[in-house]
Amino acid sequence: MLNGTTRNSKFRGEIEGLRTVAFILVAIYHVWFNRVSGGVDVFFTVSGFLITITLLGHLRRFDTVRPWLFLSRLLGRLLPAAAVVCIAVLIGTVVLRSFALWDDTFEQIVASMLYFENWYLAFNSADYLATDQSRSPLQHFWAMSIQGQFYLIWLAVFLVAVWLASVTGIRAVRVAASLIIAVVILSFAWSLIQTQTNQQFAYFSTATRAWEFGAGSLLALVISRIKLPVAVAAPLSWVGLGALVSIGFLLPVADVFPGWVALIPVLSAAAVVIAGESGARWGANALLSTKPFEWLGGFGYAFYLWHWPVMIFVLSVQDRTVVGVRTGLAILAFSFVLAYATRRLVEQPVMAMRSHAKPRLRRAATSISIAAAIVVSSAGGVGQLYVAQEISAQADAKWEALNEPCSGALALATPDDCSPTTSPAAVVPVNPGDDVGKIFNDKCHTRPTQTDFKPCSWGDPNGDVRVALVGNSHGAVWLPALEAIALKHGWQLDSYNKAACSFNFAGRDEENPKVRDTCLTWVDEVIDHMDRQDPYDFIITSASAGNSAFIDSETGMISFEAGVIGYQQAWSTQTQRGTQMIVMRDYPKTTNEMINCSRDNPRAECSTLLEDVQTPLIDDVIAQATVGNDDAVLVDMTQWFCTDGVCPTVIGDVHVYRDFHHFTETYGTTLAKPLEQALREQTSMPL
Repeated sequence: MLNGTTRNSKFRGEIEGLRTVAFILVAIYHVWFNRVSGGVDVFFTVSGFLITITLLGHLRRFDTVRPWLFLSRLLGRLLPAAAVVCIAVLIGTVVLRSFALWDDTFEQIVASMLYFENWYLAFNSADYLATDQSRSPLQHFWAMSIQGQFYLIWLAVFLVAVWLASVTGIRAVRVAASLIIAVVILSFAWSLIQTQTNQQFAYFSTATRAWEFGAGSLLALVISRIKLPVAVAAPLSWVGLGALVSIGFLLPVADVFPGWVALIPVLSAAAVVIAGESGARWGANALLSTKPFEWLGGFGYAFYLWHWPVMIFVLSVQDRTVVGVRTGLAILAFSFVLAYATRRLVEQPVMAMRSHAKPRLRRAATSISIAAAIVVSSAGGVGQLYVAQEISAQADAKWEALNEPCSGALALATPDDCSPTTSPAAVVPVNPGDDVGKIFNDKCHTRPTQTDFKPCSWGDPNGDVRVALVGNSHGAVWLPALEAIALKHGWQLDSYNKAACSFNFAGRDEENPKVRDTCLTWVDEVIDHMDRQDPYDFIITSASAGNSAFIDSETGMISFEAGVIGYQQAWSTQTQRGTQMIVMRDYPKTTNEMINCSRDNPRAECSTLLEDVQTPLIDDVIAQATVGNDDAVLVDMTQWFCTDGVCPTVIGDVHVYRDFHHFTETYGTTLAKPLEQALREQTSMPL
């Protein structure tokens, strides 16, 4: 994304053209196909190539590397455009988006301008391809953050190389090459490992992406020695370009990136660059070197910055989750207009100052760039403080509201006496999407492809009644209510929570088999742990009623009955020890449309029909596992989500849902009394 060539470097027109193809692919795949294109990986490889040429130029001209000269040019090239986009996003967020989304956007403004957005997304378990309007308009800055971190790492590599060269007498270029090879090997190996164990985190990690820059860097070191015959170079360039254009369509790369699959766009880019050395007139390099491709390549950085927020704001304004053909074309066209304006009015003037003969103007260009980053980051920080103050004020109202008889689920107990229009309290929580229970933190929550055993204890650790909450997120959301009950009655309450995993011996049909395999392993670990201690008095579990695709281990076929038997067999390992199973019937869900409706206007009538959002008992695997089972009882809390067949997204001035299939911690807290009543009436729990 950055043109790092020096004045003495040979201009590579095909590289500008290659960047044009890359940014067009990224935008098209984002706007219409919601897929990973591999275009960003081309940016990484080309950036490694160009920045290494720049650093080699330092060694040729100065016999060392000048950090401030290197960094000042980067700052002048990168920061002003990024600052303009971030300010536009800040304004657009305040004007066009729900207050519930402000805090996350302001936080990401800071992360983007300070170049740690990739780590922010990695540690917040972001889904890069999640299709809803709540996606951050700055999420695409993850790539820019990795790129900025790479530039600092590569500067350090060359500085170390210069120092080692002065100590050992070995040429700095040779030392740098050795260091780069080591980085490439280690990074690629780690990419293979972490993509298998935690692909979502690996996607955003600098450690798993460094080898892509390193590959471009190594190419810069050896490119002058590679001389291919035209008869070989021309077909190679077309093969590279064809592979780059088609990878996103032919392979499900989003689920396996970066890993080994990233080799395809990296090697494709390398093939085009290598072939470009031959100057073949009928190669892809000739096409990419034409004036239109070169001209468009100059706008690649700014276009990349603009296309994503433009798309997200359009989705918000139109209240949609997908983009049509005409809307998509309008997004791309408007993004190009903004990129052109940014290039002409921001980037080029600053770079002209940076290249001026007068040192004063060069220093001014650097100062402007740094000041822009500081001002915009500070604006994001101020925005966060403002949101924090608002949330604090809302929190006071929340706690007051939760103690009122008409708060949340309690409003359904006496509906005639509770009307949202008569309550002075604001609808809480202010950010329902972030209202996640503490059971979901990394200390207590195992991710879908992991097997880490993370039991947590709540309630009274010395309680005479021992209760366990086991299963996935549809059981875990009941913790706020269960914890309140446990504390009131002096119970010991332990949780065993793993995403996408039911307390079942049968595996589910999963798109990623690792989710199924790790679940089965985890269930065995939970049972083994329970068998080594005194039996629980009660085990509470639940699961999404829509997950009925269990696999019969004998036939390998999907079987509803296999799921029922799998539950019963898993439960029997504990019920035969005297434990009572309590199964929470899956609660009614909602839709993304209603989520966005209530976030935009919490007082609007945003609701669904019960028949549309709840699986019938006859089709609910876990519910059927309780039929005829004397050791298991089904507890149905549907009446606390829906009345008269209608399920609203706001009840008693409380947001019910944080996403379309999980309810908020706040609403879960208000379910404590109703759940206590249901458990008292429907189970043998001592209440």
